[in-house]
Amino acid sequence: MTRSSGRRWRLPRDRAAIRSSRPGEDAARDREELLVAVFDESPVAVLRVTRRGDLAHQIVDANAAAGRLLGLPPDRLVGAALHDFLVGRDRLVVGGDLTRTEVRVGRDGGQFRWVSATVKALSSSAGDDLALVVMQDVTERKQAEEQLNRAARHDALTGLINRDELLRRIADLGPPTSRHHVAVIFLDLDGFKVVNDTRGHHVGDELLVAVARRIRAAIRPGDFVGRIGGDEFVVVCPRLEDPRMAKPVAERVRATLDEPVSVEGREHRISMSLGIASARADLVNGPELLRQADMAMYRAKESGRNAIRYYSPAMDAELLAAERIREELRLALAGDGLVLHFQPVVELATGRLSYVEALVRLRDTDGALMYPGDFLPVAGRAGFMAQVGERVLRLALAQRAAWRQQGLDVPIGLNLAESDLFSTSFATEVLRTIHDSGDIASGVVLEMGEVGLLDATGPVQLTLRRLRAAGVGLAIDHFGTGQSSLGALRYLGVDRVKIDRSFVNSVVQSEGDRAIVQAAISVAHALGQRVVAEGVETPHQLELLANLGCDDAQGFLLCPAGPPDSLRLERGSWDVLSLLRQSV
Repeated sequence: MTRSSGRRWRLPRDRAAIRSSRPGEDAARDREELLVAVFDESPVAVLRVTRRGDLAHQIVDANAAAGRLLGLPPDRLVGAALHDFLVGRDRLVVGGDLTRTEVRVGRDGGQFRWVSATVKALSSSAGDDLALVVMQDVTERKQAEEQLNRAARHDALTGLINRDELLRRIADLGPPTSRHHVAVIFLDLDGFKVVNDTRGHHVGDELLVAVARRIRAAIRPGDFVGRIGGDEFVVVCPRLEDPRMAKPVAERVRATLDEPVSVEGREHRISMSLGIASARADLVNGPELLRQADMAMYRAKESGRNAIRYYSPAMDAELLAAERIREELRLALAGDGLVLHFQPVVELATGRLSYVEALVRLRDTDGALMYPGDFLPVAGRAGFMAQVGERVLRLALAQRAAWRQQGLDVPIGLNLAESDLFSTSFATEVLRTIHDSGDIASGVVLEMGEVGLLDATGPVQLTLRRLRAAGVGLAIDHFGTGQSSLGALRYLGVDRVKIDRSFVNSVVQSEGDRAIVQAAISVAHALGQRVVAEGVETPHQLELLANLGCDDAQGFLLCPAGPPDSLRLERGSWDVLSLLRQSV
């Protein structure tokens, strides 16, 4: 490197002194020349800067590597202030004996480089007060660290913050104040599993990315959103004068899915269930707030989905009850705690038995019986539904075998969980279980709820097709309470349609409900399907349903549900005519 003749170099003597040294000084001269060469040719940036006075931090010497790092030739670096090359508020301390730090260097708002800087005080024979600054480029390491840190804080798929970062931000919301509240909105997508199972995980991932983008656009400035796993997202509203102010935010987020989400040229209609929990800012406990909002979200899902619910302390009592039920379920599945009651479905025209519906009960450790509405939701959340379904099928087939030995060949109806339909192995498992029991497929009627049937494409249709081809009977249960349309009956290929008890209860008083029932019966008959009325409790209901053309009826009026030996199935028929006379 060529240097100006006016510059003075001291390590510890200047270059002129080196050139004019006497022969006896050859060894020292060689050493000093070596130090100069090392300085000039070092691949690491090296500077000398002033330490004190008016010219503190002024560069007095620089090697070629320093010029490359700072973006100026070494000659032009001399006389400049070192801090002019530092980015932002980064600073180097050159007054101590030895310091090490990492700073950013760059020029004129351009790209910066991260350097590891070591500063060492120098002394010289001329009495200069200088410091040696050695800088090594560590940009790649810093970028790798930043990527790792970002990966530790963010969800890789959506780019949203993850659970740990979300909780950290809640904890760092600022100084506590009783005048403000923090609200957490916990949301879970309704029907996402259907998309994931029927269209594939890559479509599910694209759907999650699109949903994350919509949520981010719906929240307020200052709010933040994270994805904490699967199809679960959390929005945090950090400064609310009133906890109720979170409701409009939740409504805007929920409304983002009013329009279908398009993925790979196909539109997907899904919704979300949301739970809200809030706390005063000086009392915020992030994990607890998240737990409460999660509980409220489950309540929204259980109330029909696409809904918003606030957390209340009563939910904690319900959680304790659910934990008790979960333990009872675990014990029941390990032993014989699941039992079946049965209710006949009677043909109105003849009074003969059409089939019996199996209704599962949970017998707890105290011997009391628990009804499905009390324990099946808990079973679903605990992941027990597949085990419950398998156990119920085996118990029902065993009861059919007992009835056959008594000369009664009566089909048994079983209720399916929504998740069963979307399991690709479900049909195989059902048919194998029937075969292993020595029974025939036509002795089983599987009753499906309406939820998800409009999306019964792909694997779901394949499952239904396999069951129908094997001879298993199929029925839509609780028809009229979900999203199914009369037109859907055309392609679902079921054998029976069961009119929900809510329509049966009002069929006598409500002309509108009567018209709906009449329409359902007409469409089902046109498609060769039988119609069953659920929950028949009065002779007037029975008479009207018979006049509307309903094929079968089920309810307390005909026979309440009970253990097998309480049904008196051996009589073979019911005196429907006598019941109808009571309505006159």
